[in-house]
Amino acid sequence: MKKVTVMTAVMALAAGTALAQLPGADALKQKAAGAGGAAYLAARTAFNKAVKDIPFAYNSAELNLDDPKYTVAGVNVGEFMKKTVIPALVKAVELAPADKQVTVTGHASRRGTEEPSGSFQGNTALSKARAEAVVKYIMANSDLPESRFKVVAAGSSAPLAGTDPAADKNCRVSLELQ
Repeated sequence: MKKVTVMTAVMALAAGTALAQLPGADALKQKAAGAGGAAYLAARTAFNKAVKDIPFAYNSAELNLDDPKYTVAGVNVGEFMKKTVIPALVKAVELAPADKQVTVTGHASRRGTEEPSGSFQGNTALSKARAEAVVKYIMANSDLPESRFKVVAAGSSAPLAGTDPAADKNCRVSLELQ
């Protein structure tokens, strides 16, 4: 049987081969989990570099998959999720130690209050609902379990650098693999 190295796994994952299809996959996953796991670190770095923030409309937690006003890297959100986010996430999670999670952080602009006020649900609840919408979409379109996700509601506490805190660009969800 062919010996599978960390580099072989990274190359196979880059080519779209599932880790489970490689001979010696269990041993490789254990090796990736130990000593910093070179394959996992490479997959995590690639994921964090490839995946950009997912935009949302002001005061909405609806994932705008086909709306031309909402694009990431020049493509609509639906295409970005299907062709970039989910494949990169599945590849990285296959190599991730079991205790590693994907942090899905919802954000809001500084318009409105953090807590509910009148008919406004509040930035904290809105940012949480945005993050949950992204997790729900990923789970519906992959085999990843909910336990691999950590939802964080940042509200309006982390505006994009160099952006007006009240700008719609801050209505977003960010993903990061630990």
